[in-house]
Amino acid sequence: MAQIELEVTLTHPAAAFAAMIALEGMTDAPPYADGALVMVTVHERSGAIMEAARRLNRAGVAAEHIELRSLAAAA
Repeated sequence: MAQIELEVTLTHPAAAFAAMIALEGMTDAPPYADGALVMVTVHERSGAIMEAARRLNRAGVAAEHIELRSLAAAA
């Protein structure tokens, strides 16, 4: 089964911690960041981008881009 990763490109890398806190409850796995890119593995594709956008907006975090990527399952 492929995993789905939500990737958020932030307007400002300094907001990465706030973004990780905002996205924290979307899944059991903790979000992680690399500069302006924040990633979290999600269970469902349906509604994930909108939920992330809502959470980031409530936290006052601006994003340039939000996308979902399917990750290949480890063999």
